[in-house]
Amino acid sequence: MSDAQSKLLHKQAQHRAWAYWSLENLWGNFRWNPDPTARENIMYTGFVALQMALFQASTGSREFSEKGAFTLMHPNGKRYERSFESLLFRLEKEYERSPFYLMACEPNWVYPLCNAMGAAALRAHDAQHGQMKWAGHAAEFRRHLDAEFLDGMGRYVPCRSTYTGLALPAIGGAMPLAMPCYFLNALEPDLARRQWLLLRRRLFDRRERLRRREFWPIDTGNYGFSRGGAYAATALAAAELGDECVYQNCMDALERECPTTLSHGVAHRSKASVWAHGVELMAYSGGCDSFRNLIGNPLSSQGPRLEPQSYPDVLVAAAHSDDVSSSLQAVLYGGAGDGIKSLGVSGLRPLAPYRVTGACLTQVLADDLGKVCLQVPLAGRTCLTLEPAGAL
Repeated sequence: MSDAQSKLLHKQAQHRAWAYWSLENLWGNFRWNPDPTARENIMYTGFVALQMALFQASTGSREFSEKGAFTLMHPNGKRYERSFESLLFRLEKEYERSPFYLMACEPNWVYPLCNAMGAAALRAHDAQHGQMKWAGHAAEFRRHLDAEFLDGMGRYVPCRSTYTGLALPAIGGAMPLAMPCYFLNALEPDLARRQWLLLRRRLFDRRERLRRREFWPIDTGNYGFSRGGAYAATALAAAELGDECVYQNCMDALERECPTTLSHGVAHRSKASVWAHGVELMAYSGGCDSFRNLIGNPLSSQGPRLEPQSYPDVLVAAAHSDDVSSSLQAVLYGGAGDGIKSLGVSGLRPLAPYRVTGACLTQVLADDLGKVCLQVPLAGRTCLTLEPAGAL
């Protein structure tokens, strides 16, 4: 997962991912500047910054905090050297410049959802670096969100025009109302709860059955005809807000309308987009306040951790470490079949002995970098534990 997140961010730096901006900036702002981070465009700047924030919060890596770690190369040879910090600096500048305080996505259009994502990145950076940048923006962000982006029903509008002040009516059913709740829970949990309760009233009929018509039949991941994305996104928000009833109803509806098929052991929903699959994975992996906790309480980079494994030779069903006791517990299985597999573990105490359960050796000695390579006989789901031992 760590490797996948890093590669996805490097993919975001490829020109094909941000080439759209030069023309969009030209017709929207009458400016010819292909740099997607120079002005507005929170749908790139804010989204990438949040990806970096989550990557660093979940792995302890500081790969993208280094100056120039995220370099955008234009085919004309122009280089735009960016990093996690420089993207957040741009967000802060755009907050101050925007008449609605929130930052535009496409030229002219300001989306509360996109801005909640960018703001979550800023708050995550504070938690990771012990700073208070978000505190300087939180009050104004909240004031403008409530004053400028609520409709007559008290719900957030999808977007508002910076040129005319006009807002688009709510379309898309439950999903565009549910997703802001997920991200706002890390920023303003009372606003997230208020929006969620307004949405929840619409989701069930008098017999407590899920109203299918409240879920848009178009998958925004590929614009195909499927409610998969709507069910998955609403389930994701329900999981974050601890609403087990909505979560289970949405996941059941997802399975009924987009049933799981297995191909070579890999689960897939033929009517759902890649985006819908990703959101479903987040829903399965989440829980009450899980996103909020990851943003506000990043995982420690200390303690034992599994090194990147060869997929699908070694698949990790679960892994938990304790940096205080320097112990590790994991559940593994071989996706390509059983057998003896090499497994690297790092973050151990240098030159310290460890007791091992589930590997060929029952005791090992970490090297001077705190690493060890284990030979693990995988047979179905295999439990592996490492814990400090006395002298060998």
